[in-house]
Amino acid sequence: MAPFSLVPAEVVDQISKFVPRSDLASLCLVNKSFHRSAELILYYEISIIWDHKHLNPPIIPLLRTLIRRPELLIRIDRLHLKGIYFDDDFDRPLLDTSGIPLDEFISSINKTDMPYISLWVDRLRSGSMDAFAGLLLAGLTKLSYLDITHNFINGDDILGKVLLSKVFGPLPQFERLKRVIYTKRLDRQVWERNEIFPQTMSLFYLPTTVKDIMVTMSNPEHFQWPGEEPYLTHLTSLKIGWCIEPFIWRILANTPNLKSLSWSWIYHDSPNEEWEEPLLDFDEITEGLLFVKDTLETFLFSMEIGGDGYERKIQDMEFSGSFRGLREMENLKFLSVPLVCLTGFEGEPMPLEQSIPTALEVIHLLWQDISSFGVEIEWYDEDLLGLVRPMLQPLVDQCPRLHLLTAVNGKLEIRTESCAPDCHP
Repeated sequence: MAPFSLVPAEVVDQISKFVPRSDLASLCLVNKSFHRSAELILYYEISIIWDHKHLNPPIIPLLRTLIRRPELLIRIDRLHLKGIYFDDDFDRPLLDTSGIPLDEFISSINKTDMPYISLWVDRLRSGSMDAFAGLLLAGLTKLSYLDITHNFINGDDILGKVLLSKVFGPLPQFERLKRVIYTKRLDRQVWERNEIFPQTMSLFYLPTTVKDIMVTMSNPEHFQWPGEEPYLTHLTSLKIGWCIEPFIWRILANTPNLKSLSWSWIYHDSPNEEWEEPLLDFDEITEGLLFVKDTLETFLFSMEIGGDGYERKIQDMEFSGSFRGLREMENLKFLSVPLVCLTGFEGEPMPLEQSIPTALEVIHLLWQDISSFGVEIEWYDEDLLGLVRPMLQPLVDQCPRLHLLTAVNGKLEIRTESCAPDCHP
């Protein structure tokens, strides 16, 4: 019988794929073939979870391995730095560095020759997560997927500095990124932790391989690109939150091939960002969408007002206009918006078909009660379903390709399939 070591690498790789991730380290001990195959899987996707349940994740032993075996860096294709966010009044925990050979880590930091080396080393010695996460990010060049969220994003910390250094140099740049997620929840205790506009905007200078970006961004007093204005012909999908209208238009004006846009309009009622006005003008929004009218196929819009889990009252919140301008979006196929964006607030709701392009195939309507912000919807009463159902038939008659219509949120729930006789969902 032929020894198992002679089994082709392709067969070994197929076997390794069925082994639970928790057993891959043990599989490395079988023989050289399985060691190679298991390592490919182990280092293909790295996920570091840091939150209340994972206060000391294994980033330090991971870094120690990567420093001693730098050839493993090019095997990492996906990196996730995430975790359910810490409370604002919760001091970010320090990592346990007892018994760790920090000199190896410090030597790697010194080799980067960054102007913030001294700060980086000090934070590393103190056990600060941003120093270790920054060291991990600094050496990665072959990622296709980068996901950084919440607890790892803390204003102008080491990780943020490293990100800027990788985008604009001199740290090794990303070579084949395709998707990037960089999202942060508002921190209401320490405002400086929210000041991530430079880091967020740097993502639009990533290589042209990037097709999909998902970000939240603090709003500066004045919008300014961190370098020469980029022309984002490669970007086809953008999911963005917090960004106010004038600033998102500056981005959309440079995305001539954007197909999918998801925008969460957020008003925090924060004294730190006084240029966030308690006014949402739906007419202005649809006017800005004209930048992508020839390419946009999917548009998801949501309103978050006084969110992030805080109980507070917002005075003088105002809404105006409607989404009638969507009629000009001739290629739009999927639409998800709050119902009030289409109907307005007056005594009679505006007909839905006045805002919907005829090419639409799927519409998802959201019911959002905004009466708590002092805005009265005059046409609304408790029988919301009874009010909305008569609005649907003219819409179905107008949109021959509409094959699925949903309206789901709390009290409002409608689902209509096969709206048109020649459509099959």
